[in-house]
Amino acid sequence: MLRRILLLVILFALLTGTLTTINLPVYGTDEPTMFVEPMNSIFYMTEKKVGDTIQINCTLANVTGLAGVRFSLSWDPTLLICTGIQEVLFHSVTPTAFWGNIWNLKLRYNNTAGTADYMQTWQDVQLAVADGYAPANITINEYPEGKLAAAIITLEIVHAPFPLGFEECSLNLSNTAIADLDANMIVHTVNNGYYKLTKIGRASCRERV
Repeated sequence: MLRRILLLVILFALLTGTLTTINLPVYGTDEPTMFVEPMNSIFYMTEKKVGDTIQINCTLANVTGLAGVRFSLSWDPTLLICTGIQEVLFHSVTPTAFWGNIWNLKLRYNNTAGTADYMQTWQDVQLAVADGYAPANITINEYPEGKLAAAIITLEIVHAPFPLGFEECSLNLSNTAIADLDANMIVHTVNNGYYKLTKIGRASCRERV
């Protein structure tokens, strides 16, 4: 019964948790952060063309005590479509023998809306704690750069810019939540991403967040 109550509390926190996040131009803080990586996916058409794909990581950094994660990523569906979303975080922090305990609540995309949704936790949180893989810590002590991708999202380019022109859109994170074992929301900053495809000449290096 206690296990079920704990699970329901974390699930409720992920579903309803809201917090104030700060949008920063770059990833370079020691605070808990969720960000699009690379921040700038900037190409010209000698590098990428219609039908080619790009990979976007939705990444966490400097997080301790993690028990559940939720986010949505959005883009312009007239320029890009999603061809796949791969869960990484919980399959990295959970030993292979316990992958059956990962609860995949959301791992989906919608190319009409131009969105991808992610929500993961463990089915039996107490078991995860007892077996030593919960809560998860994503810090410099566990990972060389103090970060770990939550998911890898593959996007296909479906529209080319006009000659001498370019196409661009933001890659925006929203509905973000990170829950700890007590179902408290972990306050974190959010860094969005930017996509640009230029028809001729070099793309500029300006950023969009």
